[in-house]
Amino acid sequence: MSIITNQLTTNIVEKILYSRCVWELNLNYCHDKIENIVNNIYKLERDKYSSDTGRTFIQKKGFHSKNLINVPFFKPLINDILKLVNNELAIILKRKDKYGNFAKNPNFYFVTDDIWTVIWRKGDFNAPHRHPDNHIAGAFYFKVPSSQNSGGELAISNISTNQLPIHDTDMANGMSLRKLTPKLGHGIFFRSDLEHFVLPSYTDEDRICIACNFKLKNIQFNQISPAPTWRPHSLNYTFPENTSEIEEIKNTGIIKYKLVD
Repeated sequence: MSIITNQLTTNIVEKILYSRCVWELNLNYCHDKIENIVNNIYKLERDKYSSDTGRTFIQKKGFHSKNLINVPFFKPLINDILKLVNNELAIILKRKDKYGNFAKNPNFYFVTDDIWTVIWRKGDFNAPHRHPDNHIAGAFYFKVPSSQNSGGELAISNISTNQLPIHDTDMANGMSLRKLTPKLGHGIFFRSDLEHFVLPSYTDEDRICIACNFKLKNIQFNQISPAPTWRPHSLNYTFPENTSEIEEIKNTGIIKYKLVD
């Protein structure tokens, strides 16, 4: 089964797997900016800013950081991620009818208080898991191996209760998966209840990502943390005016909002 791909905006590509959407986001960072982020992640490792919170990362030689939300160097990056997620991805979700359960109030923003970095090395992998109590989750990649077939792909499972990492493409045998290869400077995001894992790394080259969880909250823009350095793109409601639409609301109790700029 092939992966359906749709270009939604300049910076967002939608991939459809098992009738579920995964989004590839592009930060459009230059080489020097990416290198600066990588150097600061290695500094965290040297400073032993490591976590033992029991995430699903299985570490052989790699590194898993503590929460980066209050680390000064990473606040501009978090701001850029918040801007991309809220000004592009959130607006796409609010406009598309297929996300009927998505909070369409224009005052809802994606916010994060949980962001961390991982350095993957040979033998490291991530067990199958989901991200409970969040709405979307994902990771941006700032170092990827140059060698082919080096492992470390993000794997998305079919909708199944099977939690074993059986790398099987035959649906009849229980669980299948679709592999997504990380791209430098790009992120892969998905609904947090979608089962996923990271395949073992087979290379001596490091793979580095910054991962985060997002919740959709009804808050004022100036309450977003870290303090936004970006301006929000807003959507406004228009309400139905013709008789048939008004009667439908009366009969069903469902208001169909029309979102416009």
